[in-house]
Amino acid sequence: MSLQWGVTPPLTLDTATEGEKALSRALREELVARGQFEPEAHARLRQKVIGKLNKMVKDWVKETLLAKKQPPSVAASAGGKIFAYGSYRLGVCTESSDIDTLCVLPRDATVDDFFKTFKARLEARPEVTELVAVREAVVPIIKIVFATIQIDLIVASLSMSAIPDTLQLDNDMVLQGMTDSGARTLNGSRVTDKILKVIPDPAPFRLVLRAIRLWSKSRLLYGFLKGFFNGITLAILVARVCQLVPYGAPAKIISMFFKLFKEWNFRKNPIRLVPAQDSMLGLTQWDPTNYRDRGHLMPVLTPAYPSLNANTNITRSTIEIIRAEFERGEEIVNAVYAGQASWGKLFEPPRFFKMYRTFFMITAYAATPEAMGVWHGYVESRLLRDFVMKLENELQIEAVHPYTKEFENVIPGEDRQNCVFFVGVQFAEDLLKRRNKRIDLGAPAFAFQKRLSEWPDRSSDMTIDILPLKRKDLPPFVKELMKARRKAEKSAAKAAAAATAAVAAPPAIAAQPPPAPKRPLDEAPAAAPAKKQKMLE
Repeated sequence: MSLQWGVTPPLTLDTATEGEKALSRALREELVARGQFEPEAHARLRQKVIGKLNKMVKDWVKETLLAKKQPPSVAASAGGKIFAYGSYRLGVCTESSDIDTLCVLPRDATVDDFFKTFKARLEARPEVTELVAVREAVVPIIKIVFATIQIDLIVASLSMSAIPDTLQLDNDMVLQGMTDSGARTLNGSRVTDKILKVIPDPAPFRLVLRAIRLWSKSRLLYGFLKGFFNGITLAILVARVCQLVPYGAPAKIISMFFKLFKEWNFRKNPIRLVPAQDSMLGLTQWDPTNYRDRGHLMPVLTPAYPSLNANTNITRSTIEIIRAEFERGEEIVNAVYAGQASWGKLFEPPRFFKMYRTFFMITAYAATPEAMGVWHGYVESRLLRDFVMKLENELQIEAVHPYTKEFENVIPGEDRQNCVFFVGVQFAEDLLKRRNKRIDLGAPAFAFQKRLSEWPDRSSDMTIDILPLKRKDLPPFVKELMKARRKAEKSAAKAAAAATAAVAAPPAIAAQPPPAPKRPLDEAPAAAPAKKQKMLE
């Protein structure tokens, strides 16, 4: 009986060739050169910060229970615990990475208590800056910078009288009595731990995940709220390939990543790391018979109960962009295997502002950095569904492409805090002809502006400007970015030529890219690849 990880047998049990080992070493060197490994001193600082947070939580729980007239012995043993998850827990942090943390509280210390009094305790700490609390979010969150480390802190209160230091969250019974919202709060930590348990070997998984995270960020594919990937989606995708190529070198795994997913029929065959299960706790799980879930374009399911789609924000436009990037990735990795390119080619950024002739420039304003933190978060949270998808559906535009990065405080002569978002728009030629090359972009912009202005928590200083503009009318700070990019490209081209010669495998150990699978995976990939996004390069 062959070993199996995941829901299907592996594609191959072959081990790495000498050529693949050489290419994997070159990949690691490329990632080191690009700062994708955290310095040891910085890693120790992260551990110290998490330790301080953990102690703060325990002290706060004790004082909160004493204030509620609990016996001192009960308050002293009530505990509380910080769990780190995400990139930190997966072991793929870079120096600039934030730490996703979950604060688990006993039942008598509530989430409301946390946002009222623990938030104040954080604000009083001299090491804590840039605090933004969003109590009303689906998953309530506090964002802080603690001793230069960015931290996202979410909180859950369990139905337990005490939270011991030995508590682990992998047992589904910790979810007993929780609502869907409460279970989602615990899901990040539970999913991260589950991923590490269902992969054959964490070492190649981590190296490939570092590469794929860098690829997605470099190629503007990283941004859940903009309709692209988030960290957990990428981790699940990489983990699935590791299950299918359990003894492969990182070079082979990354090659198979692009080869498989460029043609995968995600809607017919959602990505799963483990078989579906129901722990009978009454929590909502992803269900393809449900109308809303059935409409998801690229489901990637979390492996811990309740299993949910980690990839809900993919749109008609962004899935085409992603598929084109999978195809580009496969072409580049094939060239790396042939000694015709270096790994650096994979991470070259796209020319976003050259890809489209029409853009929307969306500028958010607020009086203070704190107000901007709240306003920016709300505008970004509504951008996809209330603007991008409306453009796609109402005007039948061929592509609507949100830029995954923002520009902060770049408006000349403006004293208020400001943050600028861009959305690229590509029209179908027949649409331009039918409308005599004139399309009214004002209506969707006005509707989005109105939707934002009606937010109950908006203060009078929080305003928004939405401006459609042609490429030639892009603001100076964008043109400066494009100019710097052209200069960097020239330097990179010279460096790439030298790097290609340096990393090419010698004929004696030349590597061949793995062939496409001869059998269907998780039933069947798509019949044909999606069309390539125009002007991708």
